[in-house]
Amino acid sequence: MAGQLKALGLVAALLAAGLWTGGCGAVSGTATGQGAGGKTVEPIVFWHSMAGDLGKAMRTIIDKFNALHPATPIEAVYQGGYDLLQQKIRTSVVAGQPPVMAQMYEAWTAYLNRDRGQEALLPLDGFVTDADFKKE
Repeated sequence: MAGQLKALGLVAALLAAGLWTGGCGAVSGTATGQGAGGKTVEPIVFWHSMAGDLGKAMRTIIDKFNALHPATPIEAVYQGGYDLLQQKIRTSVVAGQPPVMAQMYEAWTAYLNRDRGQEALLPLDGFVTDADFKKE
């Protein structure tokens, strides 16, 4: 679990620069990893609205991450435009089945903090300031 959380923080930090913009076209991907003893590991599902050139750049980042961390693969799942993604995040949180990770604007996190879903948010500060965190 700690490894997945560290991986989550790393990917979130790498993606943070491009999360507030979008383009046209869909980008998604599927990944599986190999855990201890060669067992197949379920990917960390990441919902997003990145498309076009930014989606391609995000896919490159995720592919590089997956190559470096095969035991904690990321699966990018395109959810449509930003409005649709926001609706899906809200609905999934209310239903108690949110994705492990999702692209969000700060205003969306304010909604979750204010109304419901604080338990669905995970501060990433500890992952970014961790002594083992390395920029690659």
